[in-house]
Parts: sequence; structure tokens; C-alpha cells
Amino acid sequence: MARPERHDVDYFPFSVKDGRTLHILEGKYQCKGSGFFTNLFRFLSGRPDHHFCLADEADRMWFFSSVKCDEESGLDMINIMILTGKLDRELWEKYHVLASQDFLDSIRDAYSKRKNECITMDEIREHYLVSGGRNTQATEFPGEETHKDDDVSSPDNTQSKKEKKRKDKKGQTGAGNSALENEPKNYDELIEQTHHLCQTISAFFKNKKMVWQWRQQAMNNNIEPDLIQECLDQLWKYRDTARDPIGYMNHIMQVKWQNANEAEAIKEHEARKLEFAEIARKIGHKGE
Repeated sequence: MARPERHDVDYFPFSVKDGRTLHILEGKYQCKGSGFFTNLFRFLSGRPDHHFCLADEADRMWFFSSVKCDEESGLDMINIMILTGKLDRELWEKYHVLASQDFLDSIRDAYSKRKNECITMDEIREHYLVSGGRNTQATEFPGEETHKDDDVSSPDNTQSKKEKKRKDKKGQTGAGNSALENEPKNYDELIEQTHHLCQTISAFFKNKKMVWQWRQQAMNNNIEPDLIQECLDQLWKYRDTARDPIGYMNHIMQVKWQNANEAEAIKEHEARKLEFAEIARKIGHKGE
């Protein structure tokens, strides 16, 4: 299994020195200010390419829920961070987009060993200029009565990818714990099943756009549909106890990625051991 390109980071540097922005936030909001500051950059750390648009109401609700802050004081703290230059003024005033040059500079080392480079502020501006300020990471949310073709129109879902066959999924979920009636067998069936899952799950939650938004964003980021399906199925299974449904699914996805990376690393390690053993065996024969 090929390791997917990553456009997020697991950590960001945090200086112990009291910078101007943090000093002002803590002076006005005390611990709430420092909490918002760190949670905002934790949030951007996990976002694809480290920017996020708050123009859509559902996106705002998700963001402020994720950073554990009410919208009124959160928007005031964002404006303070705009004034101090910690967040980009142009992107915020034109498109309500959160992005930070300082933050991108601080995490650039994390991309040094990756094939893909860290995004630049110019690329983020171009992204929203081309899209007309629309948040293309999470665009349209079909209602409960939608057409099957509505959610497979992403330009990233190329014909060759559609024709790619997936392995049969193993195992069955317990009765009453899955929103799927039949286990999908290939790529197209997986896409259709995630559509039906979203219909079922969105009817349960008050914010019906939330699950559709997460699914569309995952598809736009080229997440494999079997992983999307598994995350949705787990959310349905624990729908009564999931306080943060989106955060819960993102956590599942992160764990699956980590497991896949660890499995690949173990496989490479075992291959190296066999290779060295073979070399040692050949050297031993030559010495006899």
C-alpha cells in the first residue's frame, strides 16, 4: 500500500517566549485567549494545506466547536490576530479564510522529507481567487433526497480511479450497528454506499450538512472510499455517544493512516532483515 501524500502535520512549534499576539489575547481573555490561540493552530495543523474558510455557517459552527470557543469571542480574537499580523488580513477580509504566514514558516521543516512541499500563502490566495472565494474543500451538501451522481463530480475522481477495483472487504458488523445493508465490493459500490450512509446518518443529527461536508472534503482530498465508509459506519455505530462527530471520524482516519504506515514500515524492516541475512549467508559461503 503506497503511503499517501500528506498535507497536514502532527505538531507545530510553540515558543515559550510570550509573543505580542498571545500577550494581547491573554491580557483580554486570560486562559481563554491562550487556549484559543493554541487550538486555532492545532486546527490548522490538521487541515489540508493549513487554511480554512469560515464563510459557510456550518463550517463556522464546526470550527468554533473544534477550538472549544463561542463564536462571538472567537471572532473578536481572530480580529486581534489579524491586527497583529498573526493571521493574513487579505484572506480574512476578502474570503473569511484563516491562514498564517508565520504558521507556515514554523512547520516547513516537517515537509523537508516529504515528496510534496508545504503550500505557500500565494498558492492559498490563488486557490480562493480561482474559486471565487468558495470553499472548495467542502462545497455542496445534498439533502436527504439527492441523486447518486451528485457526489462523484469532484475533478479528483478521474475515470481511471473509478475503474480501479477494490478488494472484497472482510468481516461483518454486528446487527443494528451498521447503516449498510450489503458490504460493497468495488470502488463504484463504495462511493454509492458512502452516499447512502450519509443519508442515514444526516437524518440523525441536527446539523444535517455536517456529514455531507465531511464526506465531500474527504473525497476531494483523495481519501480512499473504503476508509470513508469505515469512518461513517463507526460514527453510525456510536452516534449516541459521539459528542464531536467530525472529530471522531477524523480520529478514526488518522489512526488508520498510522496503522497503515506502521504496517508498511514493519514490512520494509522485515525485507531488510531478509536481505542482510542473505548477504551474510553469501559472505559465509565465500569464507569456507
